Amino acid sequence: MGAGDTAVTVSRTSGDTVRYKTRRTSKERWAAHQITGHYAVPGDYDGDGVTDIGAVQHRGRKLVWNIKSSIAGTRSSIELGSRGDVILSGCKVLSSERVSAVAFRRRTRQLFAQEIGSNGKKLSTVAPVGKGDLLGCGDTDGDGLDEVIFR
Repeated sequence: MGAGDTAVTVSRTSGDTVRYKTRRTSKERWAAHQITGHYAVPGDYDGDGVTDIGAVQHRGRKLVWNIKSSIAGTRSSIELGSRGDVILSGCKVLSSERVSAVAFRRRTRQLFAQEIGSNGKKLSTVAPVGKGDLLGCGDTDGDGLDEVIFR
């Protein structure tokens, strides 16, 4: 396994904790980790080629994204989205190098995206998108950035 081949599995989500198991090479043992949150959102948020563990938690009406870097072990948190928004995990919408925190607000049909770990300053709000069901995200045109896909 190379740097981008991290094995990550969500072992359990209970209460306000998400528990992960990770290993970086086939010779390593699985290591247990936990992070505060209600929904698992693993992805390469720091752009180092290794999957980071992450979880989104409800804090009042807001959504808080908590990420722990896989190699440096640093923790980052940002507020992005509101309760009731759809959480999109693993989408590279702001950079082809790193996954972004992404939330879709059905009521106003707006998409919110922010990078984690780059001082949390890069926030993008997309004008309301057309009608249709949200399917997810993927790089449909091969430019390295994901498009959000609606049906």
